[in-house]
Amino acid sequence: MLRAFSRWLSAGVRLADLVAIAVSVGIAVTWNPLPVSRFLDPEIETSALLTQGALLLAMWCLFATRFGIYQSRRAQGTFLEAVEVAKALGLSVALGSLGVLVVTGSLGYHPLLVFGFGLTSIVGLRVLLRSTLKWLRYSGLNTRRALIVGRGPAARHLLEEVARNRHFGLDVIGALSFGDEVACTDEELKRRGWLPRSVVPDLGTADSFKALLAEETIDRVLVCPSGVSTDGEVEELFRDCDYAGVPYLYAPSYVEGNQVLPTLEWFGGIPMIGFRPGDEPTFQLFVKRAIDVIGAGLALLLLSPLFLVCAIAIRLSDRGPVLFRQVRVGKGGQRFACLKFRSMYMDAEARKAELEAQNEQDGPVFKIRQDPRITAVGRFLRKYSIDELPQLWNVFRGDMSLVGPRPPVPTEVRRYEWWQRRRVAVKPGLTCIWQVWGRNKVSFKRWVEMDLQHSSWSLWLDIKLMLHTFGVVVRGTGM
Repeated sequence: MLRAFSRWLSAGVRLADLVAIAVSVGIAVTWNPLPVSRFLDPEIETSALLTQGALLLAMWCLFATRFGIYQSRRAQGTFLEAVEVAKALGLSVALGSLGVLVVTGSLGYHPLLVFGFGLTSIVGLRVLLRSTLKWLRYSGLNTRRALIVGRGPAARHLLEEVARNRHFGLDVIGALSFGDEVACTDEELKRRGWLPRSVVPDLGTADSFKALLAEETIDRVLVCPSGVSTDGEVEELFRDCDYAGVPYLYAPSYVEGNQVLPTLEWFGGIPMIGFRPGDEPTFQLFVKRAIDVIGAGLALLLLSPLFLVCAIAIRLSDRGPVLFRQVRVGKGGQRFACLKFRSMYMDAEARKAELEAQNEQDGPVFKIRQDPRITAVGRFLRKYSIDELPQLWNVFRGDMSLVGPRPPVPTEVRRYEWWQRRRVAVKPGLTCIWQVWGRNKVSFKRWVEMDLQHSSWSLWLDIKLMLHTFGVVVRGTGM
């Protein structure tokens, strides 16, 4: 019954998407507020327009299948689904329109209008459908019977997530254990910061999976082994699921508790799961990058007169180059040329070794409050942090962010303890927690601990830091 309903629902959604795209083409033909292009033919014949529309629908069917638009997404957020729809529709409209132009030399519709109307209608239908299905699942309908295989902390955490999100529509009938796994207790779960909400029957070990299939209807198998399970046990369970035709999802235990973002990559015909460090969801990364580009772009434009004054002052005082380019370490260890207004004499790097004994900062960092290598103009620039402003270009380029740990030099990174390398797992920034509330008043260990707080991005924290940075600049505490 459930599978028949899923098939009918999938067919209905596919038909609704095709109708939405067809209507979008019709609207784009009859109403075009955008400038008329020489590629548009307002007098196109109906037969030619139908052919173009059919090609567009065929491209949508191709890319919708490629991006898995019609796969079950009950545990995925609306935004991520909308992104996949936008990708599939964008490629369909772009390649379909390009094909029509190559063959006929003209279009009967504006591609941007078709994309805009199509995306709005398809995503709108998805939102309405999701709301309806969530209501059904909260009412106990449209659910799927699931089995969890694994009894360690990660599997228990997965169970709690399923229980907490009833709109997933998963009815967990019980749990099997691998080998010598010991069930995670409520006390251990509380120590890890999770609140126990549910209990499921212990159905034995993974060896009894085949016998369980003969007695129970199972629509999904959630595989979450602990560290004591073996690859052979997991592989055998996968093989049994394949033979029985039961879909299964795999959550490696080593991912639980780590701040990683998974991706699926194909090496020829071999699928591989990739993991990259990071705590920020895709939407938050998009917002943060948008703020960086807009903020840095406006700042570069508004501060250009100040840049000119600084350049003239530096040239008149020391006759050397205005900008100082230094190799710094960015996110993931990537190196880039960090820009600053030159605040030191030309031989500053050569004199660093003779001043090593006067270093006032512990750890691998070199800092002297009254550094004799700083020029008179450079001392003023540093006092008000003006020397850092050219890094707005690094922010605009994407090497840095407005807010994030200060980028270290490679020699410092080579001297880091291993836990301190987490500092370069996020994009460096123009200002940071340490720069506002730390500076030279804290040890290097505390400095790194403050920088690690940037791993969990918060829009409010970024705004608060940028506001406090203005205060630091005005008070002239940059030295």
